[in-house]
Amino acid sequence: MRVLYITTAFARHERDHITPWLTETIKVLRKKGVEVEVFTSSYKGLGNQTVCGIPVYRFRYFLKNLETLTHEEAVPERIRRKKIFLFLLPFYLGSGIIHAFLHSRRKKYDIIHVHWPFPHILFALPWKLKKVPVISTFHGVEIMWIKKKMPYLLPFIKFSIRISHAVTCNSSYTRSLLLGVEKSKEVKIIPFGSGIEVKEKKKIKRKIPSVLFVGRLVERKGVTYLLKAWRKVRERKHAHLFIVGDGPLRKELEREAEELGIDDSVTFTGYITNEELDRMYRSSEVFVLPACVDSKGDTEGLGVVLIEALSREIPVVACAVGGIVDIVKHMRTGILVPEKNPDALADAILTLLENKKLASRLAKEGKRWVEENFSWEAVAKKLISLYHSISG
Repeated sequence: MRVLYITTAFARHERDHITPWLTETIKVLRKKGVEVEVFTSSYKGLGNQTVCGIPVYRFRYFLKNLETLTHEEAVPERIRRKKIFLFLLPFYLGSGIIHAFLHSRRKKYDIIHVHWPFPHILFALPWKLKKVPVISTFHGVEIMWIKKKMPYLLPFIKFSIRISHAVTCNSSYTRSLLLGVEKSKEVKIIPFGSGIEVKEKKKIKRKIPSVLFVGRLVERKGVTYLLKAWRKVRERKHAHLFIVGDGPLRKELEREAEELGIDDSVTFTGYITNEELDRMYRSSEVFVLPACVDSKGDTEGLGVVLIEALSREIPVVACAVGGIVDIVKHMRTGILVPEKNPDALADAILTLLENKKLASRLAKEGKRWVEENFSWEAVAKKLISLYHSISG
């Protein structure tokens, strides 16, 4: 079976941090005999290539040095930050459609699988016209963005759903968003697992307990509430907070840590390699995802970093928003707290640092839950079953 994945961006090299879960999904599917290839955009003139054994077809859409609409950050975030990027959109869409048409004449596939159908369902039309089955997978962010900022484009989401042979999403939260827009199709929940392989299970001991956050430093990750909570944690516990990741709010958050007087117990690492991230997970006693609904109505579609932490049997604290509740079941697989509540966050972190028996039980049960529902074996099985059901 030959499947083409259409997506905004894809890894430019084996160590790239772009959507690691998507790369891992394709690697697992290819190991199971599904010939997956990728159709995506260029970045600064990058052409067709093979990444991790995966054929990647990239379309050029502008002058080499200005092909920066995708890859380094989400397109909506990039446009919000600098309106000039709106200028690139027509070129991106027009070139993508033309190159998709040309690619459809060169390559035959059994299924076209579109990620982020807004607007990439347009790139699937050449195959749709040839009656090749199309699957649309939504990740939540695009629906929230349209509902909040551009409700007049909701008919495009309906169109994407209606012309798809099957529709999938990453969580029950995203499913509820989709059904609020269009109810004509069944929406299957097929989550994605960790993009970081668990190679070493042995824990690394630190001199003092460490708490870990991993994610992009943007408003919806709620790091400002974690910093406020950390001041309370430090009043009772000698511990260190590691904040892994980068983003537009990094300098602001570093200043906040200084103003709160906690900068001596907080480390901002920036982006790190997968190997370094694996070591960071294994040396942490608690993982925290303080996500929230941001000022634009955006929140976590799933929370893949929670899967990464629980896969390594690390107890987790998270806020009860978006798709997080599919992963963290309160006092079963972790501790859930209300969003934007530093006191509740601090109390939950302290509970896990001080109650080792509870932390161990939640971590073990969380690992079992993730293995049963979010392992690559489980994800691949659901995807392959779906592919066979619509390919005839």
